[in-house]
Order: sequence, then C-alpha cells, then structure tokens
Amino acid sequence: MRLSRPPFPPEHGSWALLACAIVLGVGSAPSPGGATATMLVVAAFSANMGRAALMAAMRRRDEAHARPWALIWAGLGLAAAIGLLVEYGAYRLLWLVPVAGLVVVGHVGLSRIRTTRRFDRTLAGELMGALGIGLLAPAAYVASGGPMGPTVGLVWLAAAAQSASGILHVRAIIGSLTSRSRAAPARIRPAVPMSAVYHLMLALGLIVLWRLVGPPAAIGFAVAYAPLILRSILGFRRRSVAPRFTRIGIAETMLSLWCAGWTAAALRGVL
Repeated sequence: MRLSRPPFPPEHGSWALLACAIVLGVGSAPSPGGATATMLVVAAFSANMGRAALMAAMRRRDEAHARPWALIWAGLGLAAAIGLLVEYGAYRLLWLVPVAGLVVVGHVGLSRIRTTRRFDRTLAGELMGALGIGLLAPAAYVASGGPMGPTVGLVWLAAAAQSASGILHVRAIIGSLTSRSRAAPARIRPAVPMSAVYHLMLALGLIVLWRLVGPPAAIGFAVAYAPLILRSILGFRRRSVAPRFTRIGIAETMLSLWCAGWTAAALRGVL
C-alpha cells in the first residue's frame, strides 16, 4: 500500500514545548548522555506525530491514509521507549506509563465530544496540554541519570512555568486587539489580566529564589525568566491590527530554548 503524506500536528507550539522539555530535563541531569537524549527525541517526536495521525484516523474521511501512519509512529515510539527501559536502565520511568495513559484517554475522549469549540483551543485546554508535555522534562532528567526525588517535581515545575508563560503571553496579545474581529473574541480578553498576574507571580518567585538559593544559581534563574517577564509587557499594549503570529512563534521558540538552557544550568548549580 502506498503511503501518503503523514498528518502533522496543527499546534506548531507543541514542537517548541517538546524541545524545551528535553533541553531542560537532559541539561539538568548530573551526567547527561547523547544516546539517551536521542532516544528521548525519537520517542517524543513519534508520540507527537502519532497523536496527529490518531486524531486524523478518528475522522472517517482521513482514516484510510492516517491509520498506517498511526501504527508506524506507535511502533517507532515503542521501540525508542523499550530502548530507554532496557539499554539505559530507565525503568524508573515506569511511573509515567499510567500518567501518560490517563493523558491519552482524556485527550481522545475530549476530542470526541461534539461541541461548538474544541477543548484544546481553549486556554484551559492549552494549559493542560502544556502540563502534560512538561512531563517529558522529568522523564528526560531521570533517563539521563538524575535521581528520583523532589528534584523530579522541581524540573517538571520549571518546564510547566515557562510553557504557561508563553501560552498566556500569546493569548494576551490576541486579547489586546481593540477590533471586534474574530481574532479577538470576548472570551480571550481576560487572558490579559491573567498574564499580568501570572508574570507578577514569576517575578516574586525570582525574588524568593534569590533569598533561598542565592548566587550563582539565583542569577541563572533570573537570566532564564527575566526575559519572559519583560516580554510579557508587550502583551498588555492595545492593538488595532493583528500582529504576525509567525514571527511571534519563532521568537517564542527561541526565548523558550534560552529559558530552558539557563534554567537547566541553574538547576545543576542547585542540585
């Protein structure tokens, strides 16, 4: 059977979240390994592509060409996961299996509900997805030799914090549009004050971290998250014309990688 072009995830930001989670998790580990990181990249890439193929297969008009791709990505991801579990002794990641199962079941279940709006397009849905993808960061940390313990939760919290920052910032930009166009519906406008409160909490968190851990680790956290806080101010400016979201997406990806790298360096200084 001839394969057609594989379905791609429509959420382009998911790739940035995956990349940043891997950078943060692997970089935070005491002795990160290239082979482990490669396995994680293959598993994460296959999972994201497989999700897109699965969702396409659930639509009857796309079922014929999407089902083979769903099986291909599932097999590739499973092979990478087995490689992590067996070759690199990452059996400590088994606790993620039931969590991932709940995420998959919930995602598929919500996607099959007949509503006028897709849940994954809402702010709550995007934040839930970011929290789920953020689990890749502690998985990368443990698979790269990091010990189990409170540190795992700290790595996940750092990944979730920077992901939520990007989501709220983009939502705030859309909500700041002054026109009554479809690009700025009333339900999105509350994201502007939500983004302000969230980034204010991030700023207060940096102050608390400075008192708790002190330099040089606190400097690393400040270098990582200060640009996120400063760029959030751009989301509060009223706009009459919609910005170019492609440029915003590229800028957000680069900023997220910057944040992930410096956060990993700061965490290694603390851990």
